[in-house]
Formats: sequence, C-alpha cells, structure tokens
Amino acid sequence: TVAMVRLGTDPRDLVASPDGKLVYVANLNSNSVSVIDTATNTVTSTINTRFPEHVAISPDGKKLFVSNWITTSSSYATTSTISVIDTTTKLVTATIPVNGTVQDLAVTGERLYITATGPIGTTETPTRILVVAV
Repeated sequence: TVAMVRLGTDPRDLVASPDGKLVYVANLNSNSVSVIDTATNTVTSTINTRFPEHVAISPDGKKLFVSNWITTSSSYATTSTISVIDTTTKLVTATIPVNGTVQDLAVTGERLYITATGPIGTTETPTRILVVAV
C-alpha cells in the first residue's frame, strides 16, 4: 500500500524518530519541518525554520537537528545554521552557526557531526567535518 502525505514546498531530507512513530521532513522553500505521524500518515505539526535542508535526530529522540541554508550575498556566498529543536515542545532551544554550507548531519548520543563546504562564492572552499558536543 502506498500513502501520499502532503508536505511543504521542496522537501529535501527526512528522518524517522527512534521509536518509528514520527517522521520529520525538511521543506526548503516552505521554511518549515513537517512532523508526520506514521500511524495515520498525516502531518500533525509544522516547525518553522529558515530554508531547512538536512535533518538528524538524537538516539533518544529528544532533539532534532535541522540545517538552515542562508544566502549572504548576491554572489550566493552561503552560511548555515543548525537549529536544535526539542521534539516535545517543537521549539528551537539553540542555534549553532556554520560558516559555509552544510552537506549532511549525523548524531550520536553526545555529538553532532556536520559536513560543511565553503562558504560557497569565495575563492577558497575548504571541506571539513565539525564536531559539536550536544
């Protein structure tokens, strides 16, 4: 059986909660993350962010990490932020700045791993992994 769930504009990435009850979807051009109840295949809430691209969730399911893409100039130089969201309240509890563009996220119980390039639009585009204690 295939079910269709209506989301925001331009969905980019998704992650399931550790218990499998929820799926979080980053909707780039809707500036939001849709929260889907997997039992009913319906969007139960929407979390506002700014141009979300990537999502990751802590192993205990209590924190959602969302990368936000931000254009900083007409040359498309970019910077990103990571929103740390409490999955119970669905509120942003912290913001982590990233100088460049986030390519992907992974989280363990104690650390968030971020691959980043750029900032794009500059003559130098270093590639790196950032490790943040969470």
